[in-house]
Amino acid sequence: MIHSLERIEAPVTAHRVVSHDGTEIAYYVAGRGPRTWVIPPGIATPLMSWKHVIERFQDAWTLVVVDPRGTYGSGHPLDPWALTIEDHAHDIRAVVQALSLDRFVLGGWSMGCQISLDYYSRYPEQVAGLVLINGPYANALATLLPQVPGSERLLERVARGVLKAGGRRLTPMLQQVLFKATSPLLWKATGMLARDAADHHVQELFEAFEVIDFEVYVRFLIQAHQHSAAHVLPRVDVPTLITSGGRDRMTPVAVGRHMHQQIRGSEHVVLADATHYALVEYPDLLNDTLGRFLGQVGAL
Repeated sequence: MIHSLERIEAPVTAHRVVSHDGTEIAYYVAGRGPRTWVIPPGIATPLMSWKHVIERFQDAWTLVVVDPRGTYGSGHPLDPWALTIEDHAHDIRAVVQALSLDRFVLGGWSMGCQISLDYYSRYPEQVAGLVLINGPYANALATLLPQVPGSERLLERVARGVLKAGGRRLTPMLQQVLFKATSPLLWKATGMLARDAADHHVQELFEAFEVIDFEVYVRFLIQAHQHSAAHVLPRVDVPTLITSGGRDRMTPVAVGRHMHQQIRGSEHVVLADATHYALVEYPDLLNDTLGRFLGQVGAL
């Protein structure tokens, strides 16, 4: 799938590059600014996730948004388990080389935080600053049910059970339940989405999510859970912004607080009413936070 670029009110062009294992990776160059921000993917996050960020910063920054392998415009790897954080970091490397980028801000949302930290550990000289939005640094399933003993193992067993049952066969049903017109009401009722989130913003994102292959999605989850960048945190030596949603059940505030404690000189901003989906719930509030940070990094 190629995204509907015309739904973003900014110049956006689509490109492709071949990654380390032969997988074709789609990426998008948005905006016209003199400074560059490279945005790794979250778990099945579409380009539309970044619509409000792109529109806000299009004049000051050029934003490079990467489709996750196996999803949207990117190709499927020959090995269906080649969806690791390390594989995604290699994909970012391929994009950076294709664009001949020397130094840039790096950072994304959700799993994009793990990928950013992994990439930084490999190529610290390229990264001028890190933006870590509502995401973990390790073990993505660890914080979903923290009050339930053994929840990590339970959730991983459930994920593998979905694969065994045929995630691809379950996809139409899951898409219908999770991402159709009435889904925002369900998400708000369960606290997974802020109650005052603008429905039209949410629906734009959900419409993009509708093409998710849940077999690929579950493999993303399992691979992200098996990765840890805990050892990278004390080594980070660039300006770093960490955001957390005060009501985020996927990546609680404690995760962002720990990263802030481990990364010297980092800034931790808690968006009090936001869940995991601050990008579409409170785009102006998030963009104001991003603007202050990017202005500081751009001035260095």
